[in-house]
Amino acid sequence: MIYTVTFNPALDLFVESELVIGEINRVTHEEYTPGGKGINVSIVCKELDTDTVATGFIGGFTGEFIRSELEKKGVKHNFVSCDGITRINMKIVELQETHINLNGVSISKDEFFELKEYLSNKLTNKDVLIISGNSAQGIGKEEFAEIANIAKDKKALLVIDTNQSYLEYLLICKPFLIKPNVQELAGVFNVAITSEEEIIKYARKLQQEGAKNVLVSNGAKGAILVTEEDVYHGEPLIGQTVNSIGSGDSMVAGFVCEWLKTTDYESALRMAITCGAATAFSTTLAKKEDIIANIDKAVVTKEVRRG
Repeated sequence: MIYTVTFNPALDLFVESELVIGEINRVTHEEYTPGGKGINVSIVCKELDTDTVATGFIGGFTGEFIRSELEKKGVKHNFVSCDGITRINMKIVELQETHINLNGVSISKDEFFELKEYLSNKLTNKDVLIISGNSAQGIGKEEFAEIANIAKDKKALLVIDTNQSYLEYLLICKPFLIKPNVQELAGVFNVAITSEEEIIKYARKLQQEGAKNVLVSNGAKGAILVTEEDVYHGEPLIGQTVNSIGSGDSMVAGFVCEWLKTTDYESALRMAITCGAATAFSTTLAKKEDIIANIDKAVVTKEVRRG
């Protein structure tokens, strides 16, 4: 089973509008969807026919909307109900994407303990725990680590996709996989990264600090996977980017689902870049039919060892 943790979910409101500051703006299209990186991962896992449970904290009428929509999609969930209303994030799509993200609710110690207890009772050495996204009010680095260490204690695979600061802190938990983008990787070491050689160099440094595998997304240039033994290069799929939101989450879902089926890193990276592209080229998260239609177009090469 794949368990995903989203500390600060959202109801995402997508609107298409010619935005004019200071004027009344009419939208040409609107759409409400469950939001949050871990939730996105669970939705794509379901598309890939992989068992998953979405967890985290939700509250109020927006939280009930998220529960309802996940049930419609057939995604299992076990959220802790919290005081307050789950935030609404607005994504305004015109010539450029504009995001307005609210802060979200504050999580109490009792609510956090409830999530810890649930995961402690559920996780086994056959499971995967994916921690995605940023923190919520009341949740700091120490709480992130407490959740991550449950996976470590239960010998479950730990996957982390969070912001630069938290990612650095959580390397002590020895994650199976981390997925920084190039900007986050550069930020960890306070450097400018301008080549694939530098991506690999700094990914190796993250391995030295605790990560087993490092999947670096590089936007329109594809992705690079650095494992303990090898380096794999994933070429970008050709298509028109419609919406980049959730593309990285889709990569995580594709990678983990395929690795669980095959334990093959090359196949896992191929599925990751296919799922990422299927989301980027669509107005929704990756759909099974789009993934199947494009998987054979994904090109992954294994770097030849020197010396």
